[in-house]
Amino acid sequence: MGDKGQITLLIACRERPDLIGLDHVHTAQGVIRVVGQVHDSLEVLQGVVGMRPDVLLIDGQAPEFDALNTTLEVSASTRSTGVIVLGGEDSADYLRRAMRAGAKECLTASVDLDTLADAIAEVASIQRQLFPVDGPAASGDGSHLSRVITVCGGKEGVGKTTIAVNLAVALARVSGDRVALLDLAFGDAAVMLNLTTHHGFAELQAQEGRVDPTSLRELMRQHEAGVSVLPRVARLRYLEQDPVDAYVVQDVVGYLREQFRYIVVDNPPMHLESELQSLSLADEVLCVTTPWDILTLRNTRAFLDAAVGTFCPSDRVRLVLNRSDDHAMVSRADVEKALQRTVSIYIPNDARLVASSINVGVPFVISKPESPVSRAIKQFAASIAGVEKTSGSVRRAFALFR
Repeated sequence: MGDKGQITLLIACRERPDLIGLDHVHTAQGVIRVVGQVHDSLEVLQGVVGMRPDVLLIDGQAPEFDALNTTLEVSASTRSTGVIVLGGEDSADYLRRAMRAGAKECLTASVDLDTLADAIAEVASIQRQLFPVDGPAASGDGSHLSRVITVCGGKEGVGKTTIAVNLAVALARVSGDRVALLDLAFGDAAVMLNLTTHHGFAELQAQEGRVDPTSLRELMRQHEAGVSVLPRVARLRYLEQDPVDAYVVQDVVGYLREQFRYIVVDNPPMHLESELQSLSLADEVLCVTTPWDILTLRNTRAFLDAAVGTFCPSDRVRLVLNRSDDHAMVSRADVEKALQRTVSIYIPNDARLVASSINVGVPFVISKPESPVSRAIKQFAASIAGVEKTSGSVRRAFALFR
């Protein structure tokens, strides 16, 4: 990454020798510095890993760069480098595929250097906002960078919102850091926290242009457990609103990264492409499933097939087996075989406690902190926060709620 005031650029284009003229161009966001020029897709990947440029400018027409596949690999290997595709096919389908692969911008081959420089500066600015290397949410050694944990599932009813809410509360108590809960589903998170809301994410989607940070702050609701919540739905009329806008989510997450140590995202269950794109912003993706019927496993497998590799790399995905007990209809081994993935996190089945906590609007990690289901969530939160699971600090963090 470039120093403040400097934007580092890696060039992978063969037809535009004039692009070297971008070196030392001044923009509103900083001075562009060309750190290298590469000649094929392998050199692109090596250059991104070795030089960590703010922006990669890649030729969308030259076969040796294989722009779309290379963009996908770059996006999977690092989130800090923004990719601009230059001169790809002039079609809506190509633009869609490029954005799906992770490109931040697509420009025509004939674009002038001034316009190109502005685009490079804008992409670099967005990437630094989304994935800061220092600032309010980070320490000097990088050990306290903000972290986005997205909770999703193959279908409704697997308990992902319950897990997202209780995980956010547990993170706030265990870590003592600022935690945000971003509800991209149907507003159930606010209900589970007994928060009254009249506005939410829908208002941000209705705004023109970039998200206004002031509006975002005003829409967030504070919970006494130390969690700030942005609900998606505040009124019934928003239940059939347009799908989540990936660019609005990108703006929101970028702002939250500046203000919060942890951001827990409750992703929608519909899995439209625009909603799956938000997975690319996550440091960790929790895919929730249950061991009670084959339809749930079938939908979970379909979700993993659609998401992994395209919208997020496999090593960021962790499988959560919710409502797990000895009487489950599907064994752990069969779950792992069906999904071709090892279960990372087990959440015990306690239907009565979970239902009660939802009905009264008090997360079970608060109302019953020593129950098996609460302990599972708290231990997972402790592992995220880097707190020893068996230490007294975890128990003390919840002592006030006993």
